[in-house]
Amino acid sequence: MEELVETVGNAATLSVGMCQSDPVLVGRGMDDPLVTPARAELITGYAAVREAAFDAGATGVTVSGAGPSVLAACRAGDRRAVATAMVDAFEAADVEARAYQTRVSEGATIL
Repeated sequence: MEELVETVGNAATLSVGMCQSDPVLVGRGMDDPLVTPARAELITGYAAVREAAFDAGATGVTVSGAGPSVLAACRAGDRRAVATAMVDAFEAADVEARAYQTRVSEGATIL
């Protein structure tokens, strides 16, 4: 039950982080102690990739959906370093990887 409460609280933190464009809150809110550990076990090298991303400046790292994609949040100036660190860590685990650097869009527009 404690993990469920933490996960719901993190979802709220993620929402606030997105509303405030705060990459630290977004990163903190991405943590999911309920489901991510089970998904992470299925991704070769996940622990090393997560550590490398944080070492390079990521504010949050998690499994994207059911996997095997891994998502990191970071400040704009750290995108390249985080992406490179994650790809390098996957390659060190003999996993072929590509990184796609994106940014938050301006949102939907009414046409």
